[in-house]
Amino acid sequence: MNSAAQQGLFISAVALMLFGMVFGLAINYAADHRARLALNEAYDPVFALLSEGADAEAVNMRHSRISGTSLRHSRAMDFHTHSINMGILVLLAGLLYPMIPARRAIDAWAITGLAIAAWLYPGGLLLQFFGMRLAGEILAAAGAVLAIITFLMLVIRLYITLGTPAPHPEPGPGTGTG
Repeated sequence: MNSAAQQGLFISAVALMLFGMVFGLAINYAADHRARLALNEAYDPVFALLSEGADAEAVNMRHSRISGTSLRHSRAMDFHTHSINMGILVLLAGLLYPMIPARRAIDAWAITGLAIAAWLYPGGLLLQFFGMRLAGEILAAAGAVLAIITFLMLVIRLYITLGTPAPHPEPGPGTGTG
């Protein structure tokens, strides 16, 4: 490994991926876990209430309870998959980091921002899973925006670095070209 920044990226990426995998296993094992089809079938009583002419309040209460369970399940699966995906993104940044020859301050900020974003976005999903919806949405949105900006900065920097042609020797005596 070339630098402390690269080591930090690798450690962060592996920790994030492991956390996502362990959380996914725990959710899958928990009694709270329900398959997506079971959640969709849970809406059947709501439609039955509507067809029987039940009052709107009873239908809304039933629908809200089912929607809350569905959203909770969705956020759990989102956290599981997005933490693994963000870990892979950070791992990719760590692998590409040595290809950026002149590590300027902007590169350090971009790498740090990407590592932070990789934790903010799934962290926001996790907050939503635990019922802190607004805080979770704000945190996830901030993480997503930061991830997009910082990864774009790194991709542009890498493109500039790789797109710059290597210097060629000047033709002259003894080179066979002049």
